[in-house]
Amino acid sequence: MSGRRPTPDPTCILRAGSAAVTALQFWLQSGEIDASRLLTGAADGSIQVWDVKARRAVVRLQHGRGGTGVLSLQALPDESFLSHGRDGNVLMWTPTAKGWVDTCIAQCTDVGFCGCSVSQSLLAMPGSNGQSLQVVDLVGHQVAHSFAVDRAVGMPMCLKLQRSSKSGRAFLCVGFEDGSVSTWDLTAARLVSSTQVHPEAVMCMDVDDSLTGVSGSTDHEVFTWKCEDDEPKRANCVTVTNAGVASVKIRSDKRILALGCWDSNVRVFGWKKQKPLAVLNYHRETVQCLDFTCSETGTNSLAAASKDGLISLWSLY
Repeated sequence: MSGRRPTPDPTCILRAGSAAVTALQFWLQSGEIDASRLLTGAADGSIQVWDVKARRAVVRLQHGRGGTGVLSLQALPDESFLSHGRDGNVLMWTPTAKGWVDTCIAQCTDVGFCGCSVSQSLLAMPGSNGQSLQVVDLVGHQVAHSFAVDRAVGMPMCLKLQRSSKSGRAFLCVGFEDGSVSTWDLTAARLVSSTQVHPEAVMCMDVDDSLTGVSGSTDHEVFTWKCEDDEPKRANCVTVTNAGVASVKIRSDKRILALGCWDSNVRVFGWKKQKPLAVLNYHRETVQCLDFTCSETGTNSLAAASKDGLISLWSLY
């Protein structure tokens, strides 16, 4: 990655515990320029809410019993958030005068590694035994859509709900065990595209609001693709030095792409042309999850979490 900028040091390190950190999300409160809180979840089911400025956990919770791992966390606009665990339960956490209360709002029998995704009032998650996909209306807590999955593609490995900035329509993009990526138009309730992107399982993916996606797998190649005319087309390929990409994240301003890799590094690229910008080296094990906070007048930060139980915060351009 010649020509990249000098590697910065992390601005802060948060120690979540001995368990691998498996999910994180910046939590932007109403009226805030910069996110003051960070949600993290771990393989032992622990959930922490961090005060980013104070650099300490202010809330500690537990998803389920018996060390159920957290697959994903989704902040909601009303001071509550969702946790999806390997027990198949999606819990809504709500603050009360007596503390945080959890309510199970959705369940699935799939025990894989595919977490849920939220867009406005819709929640997408794997369905029964990984052979279907469900979209739940968070207002009525009812299943709004259910899509069958061809057994030939294997289990869903990762998914993303995204609304098109052009049409406002909601789309569900899913990466599968066989390396294919499929997209459903939720407004029309139909499959609009499916293509083979990787030779092996899709390990991670993200999609921006122009419906341009990026996905990584177990090899050295990270592909970007665009859903156009009912056919997703591979646009570019980024090759990383060491095989294995566990997490990808596109910044909301569509300027920066980050990859969390098996070799413990975070690789940063320009999103438009996938130009390499930096390699962030701090963690000792796989970087499993990433998130950005981005504002025109505030701080642009990247959070990265690893199997080593640490969360690193970075200030990026």
